[in-house]
Amino acid sequence: MNTLLMKKYLDKIEILIKTSYKERIIGKLIAFDNHLNLVVVDAEKWDLKDSIKDNVKILKQINVKKLAGLVILRGDLLSYLYEID
Repeated sequence: MNTLLMKKYLDKIEILIKTSYKERIIGKLIAFDNHLNLVVVDAEKWDLKDSIKDNVKILKQINVKKLAGLVILRGDLLSYLYEID
């Protein structure tokens, strides 16, 4: 995606991030750079449990922990990143 186009949507996009430490963080993306370092606000750390039912993987929420107002994540620690509708 074009960087200028992406900046138009910053602070409006809620994202789900999975780190290489298997942490899942949900928050609003407000900045990024070319190394995929991210700045996220209103972040929550979710502890999730994977389970399988009828051959479908289901994530069950166990615990939600509010993080500091501003979280900076290094790009090399990211496993995946999704936009949440």
